[in-house]
Amino acid sequence: ATLILVSHLCRDKRVSKPESSNSMINESTRLLYGQSAAYSTAYTSIDPHPTSQQRRKPGISVRQTLKTTSHFLFWIQAALVVLIATFCREQFIEDDKFLNVFQLFTGVEIMVLIGFGYLHTFMKKYSTSALGFTLFVTAIGLQWGILTEGFFAQVYTKSYGYIPVNLMTVLAALDQVTALLISFGAVVGRVSPLQLLVMVALECVFYAINKCTLLVGWLDFIDAGGSIQIHMFGAYFGLAVAYMLGPPRAYRSTQPTTNLSTIHTTQNNAVIPQEELLSTL
Repeated sequence: ATLILVSHLCRDKRVSKPESSNSMINESTRLLYGQSAAYSTAYTSIDPHPTSQQRRKPGISVRQTLKTTSHFLFWIQAALVVLIATFCREQFIEDDKFLNVFQLFTGVEIMVLIGFGYLHTFMKKYSTSALGFTLFVTAIGLQWGILTEGFFAQVYTKSYGYIPVNLMTVLAALDQVTALLISFGAVVGRVSPLQLLVMVALECVFYAINKCTLLVGWLDFIDAGGSIQIHMFGAYFGLAVAYMLGPPRAYRSTQPTTNLSTIHTTQNNAVIPQEELLSTL
């Protein structure tokens, strides 16, 4: 219900200018919309030089949206700092386990920051935003994930106290960020920063409940690779958010768009995560 409310309040109402009729649509976009003659006719009939009356003024400017989001994000970050300082305490792990955990931590961290970051840069008009939003999700999700997973783990065991912050808890929070970025891949290019912030806040809570209470607690489930508690949960949560948002604007509009098209530069950037993954193997 919260996602539905925020989606209606924060829906981007900007209308992009019509594209030039001489520009060629990418093959992936043609496959997305189909090779129908009606689509080709509608695409080529767009006026490349619309008059001032034909141009629609944007309802919400990008600068105004970013300004509002930055102010809201400042108070969210301040609240996270207060919560972590109040309920968390630093804890060290044994020296014999540190090296193995640190190697695993660096591998997951590189895959989250570089792998998912460049994997979402395949769209021409969303490559830089996708990379920035990946860092945004990682920064907020890592802090909120430590709090939510530590809290629900104590709720299930009924042993309340300070939430330990060590390399293992940060690694568990990075696994939670991985689920967030998988969900972000289902709505990439369709959500505003404020909508993405709400999705991160809710998904961290449901992820911690699903992992600490249901899988690890009640079912005593062992998921070594995280295929169920991380990848499958993130995929289905992202699909649920995408279903809630409804069909993309390109399907609702009578005029097609090339916002989903790709270019060689963005396609080459999307190959970087595969190279990074092979290098870690």
